[in-house]
Amino acid sequence: MDTEQQIATARAYVTSRRNGEVPLLPGSADGAAPQVEEAPFAFADAAGITGGEQWLEFAPGQHGLDLLSAAGGVFGRVWYAESGEDRRAETADEVCRLAVERTRGSWAIVARAADDTPLAAFYRGWRTGGDIWVAPDEWLTLRWTPLARGGSWRLASDGEEILRLQPNGTDHFEMLLERVTGRPALTLLLVCQVVRSETVPMSELVLGEGGGVELAMVSA
Repeated sequence: MDTEQQIATARAYVTSRRNGEVPLLPGSADGAAPQVEEAPFAFADAAGITGGEQWLEFAPGQHGLDLLSAAGGVFGRVWYAESGEDRRAETADEVCRLAVERTRGSWAIVARAADDTPLAAFYRGWRTGGDIWVAPDEWLTLRWTPLARGGSWRLASDGEEILRLQPNGTDHFEMLLERVTGRPALTLLLVCQVVRSETVPMSELVLGEGGGVELAMVSA
């Protein structure tokens, strides 16, 4: 308050409150609180996922489960669709539906774009883990290694480890990334959803009878 007018306005407001009145605040209308618009959220560019022993975290945020850099930047997010039937994976570049779909004798988690084009998919193997396909033609292997560092998940490309993920709870994971894949943010969100699927009952993840899709292997 650096002007006589501001001081006078403040004094009038205090006096009115003492007299039991509810005066208008300066700049407000009809006693309504001023509307403050929330700034739109901006995801960090996936180019910031550089690998080279980079630590990342997957943890609950205000609007879902966030993929975080060590500095706190949000590269992506998994959140529930309003229908509750499937999940959404969102990055700076795209919003995908993460649908758990039935396959012949097993199941898959498929990341589909708005036009239903598959961009990435996980296929459950005969043991814990399976294969991950990333458009257009990259294949990765995800395995649970119970004896390594107290139990962790290992993502490999052509037999070379590129990611190690350590669960610290159902919805809290720490990851050490060695190098980057073609769609790094989406791939990591898919991996996190796969690991969650191993701890959440499938009845909560698989679409109900009639809602699932019989898939062949997704290809480019």
